[in-house]
Amino acid sequence: MIGLYMSDFSVKPATVTNQGHRTRVSNLLSTTMPPSRVKRNLEQLKEEYLNSSWFRFNVVEPRIGDIECLALAEEYGPRGQSCYIVFVTNRGSGNYGCIEDHCVAFSAKTVEAALRHQRAYHFGHNPFICIPNSGALWYVFLIGVYH
Repeated sequence: MIGLYMSDFSVKPATVTNQGHRTRVSNLLSTTMPPSRVKRNLEQLKEEYLNSSWFRFNVVEPRIGDIECLALAEEYGPRGQSCYIVFVTNRGSGNYGCIEDHCVAFSAKTVEAALRHQRAYHFGHNPFICIPNSGALWYVFLIGVYH
């Protein structure tokens, strides 16, 4: 279960109460759904992502609107963006954050940096492999050594 501080939404979705402090935070697309439903939906998306074939095989995640991406994601992020965008908040003034409780201090200047945060810290998803100049992946060398 993920600890979303979005779960503390008041009547206005863009206002969040976090540990007694009111902070202006909004998801990239605002929603009028009840907070419990938002939290449940985002937990479902996270679980589906973790169980997906694209995640298991470490390939690039689908974009919202792609056939591999759940339609539910369209309620929380714009079409054409990475499916991880549903876990990114727009704090205004060109700052993007994370919806997880323990990442309340995280701040990124670009959406792509916020998406990298999601991939690396919350999903452990590494679809962008660095290929050395030789063109041979490091694990190919290791397989040869052990066989």
